[in-house]
Amino acid sequence: MRFPNSLEELNATWLTEVLSAGFPGTEVTHAVIGSVIRGTATKARVMLDYNDAGHAHGLPTTLWFKGGLEAHSVAEHMVSVYAAEARFYRDLAPKLNLTLPRCYFVHVDPKTGRSVILLEDMLARNARFGYATRPATPKLAASVLEQLARLHGAFWESDFITKNETFMSAAETVAAFVRELNFGRDNWNRCLKLPRGQFVKGELADRDFMDEIVQRMLAEDRARATGLVHGDAHHGNVCILPGERASYLDWQAVMAGFWAHDVSYFLTAALTIDDRRRHERDLINHYVAELTQAGGKLDEATAWLEYRRHALYTFCWFPCYPEWQPEEVTASNTERAVVAMADLDTMACWR
Repeated sequence: MRFPNSLEELNATWLTEVLSAGFPGTEVTHAVIGSVIRGTATKARVMLDYNDAGHAHGLPTTLWFKGGLEAHSVAEHMVSVYAAEARFYRDLAPKLNLTLPRCYFVHVDPKTGRSVILLEDMLARNARFGYATRPATPKLAASVLEQLARLHGAFWESDFITKNETFMSAAETVAAFVRELNFGRDNWNRCLKLPRGQFVKGELADRDFMDEIVQRMLAEDRARATGLVHGDAHHGNVCILPGERASYLDWQAVMAGFWAHDVSYFLTAALTIDDRRRHERDLINHYVAELTQAGGKLDEATAWLEYRRHALYTFCWFPCYPEWQPEEVTASNTERAVVAMADLDTMACWR
């Protein structure tokens, strides 16, 4: 397959080439690039017109392209991140009982690892997206936990995940990423000077201590992997459909891991502090019930303990690279993480 190397190459000719493979006879007669989001990957909203065959297939008039068109996209580790998400949509998504965007085209080049995805435009379903300064409601949180329970339960303690080199190496990559980038000494020191730093005091400000304990948690999670986890399940990655129904779109960090990695990372930062305090126990019990129905095995007491312990991972918002997220996002999430850790006595759990 011919990969586009720029937005200019994301044109009607290329779109016809890839869409006609799955929808025979389709011709894209006109294509216009709309919104473009540049970040880890390149996301571009495309508006399309079709010939009669394309309309007969019911193809949508807007799609989202996702691929690597950034300067950093040629790096080997970035290529593997993009490919992981493409393989998720190609190989795993059809097997999962999740609310996901429809994937209209996905391809991973077996030689180079380059990949590309064309996804349903969830804005056409009147979706909106989570943001740290717009906290989740308890109803939305329950819906997110239902999605995570179905994801976790689908491959609960499955060798297909827990003994799969691809998924296990992804977990090791996350641990290395956290240590080398987030917990790098220079980055740590500059984060202490930013608005988020006001919430980080005492032992939490000790880089060496926090690096050691976070790495201990990540190593333990790899050793105790329960199956497939989203890997980056924070509120900012949640797509919110009408009726406070949740979906996840970004699957670049999918990996073998421990269920609480996702659950605590989402819940401790997504809600307001007051809502978390009022509803977290019921929400954890709701997750356990949904997980059991989806094929997992977990009791409420163990779930509560692991939820408390894994609030530690939410603390990784504090050393998040300032270039990656607006300061209002990292400051808000850092405050909620620190308060949650105090409320849940997280550090005592690790001692």
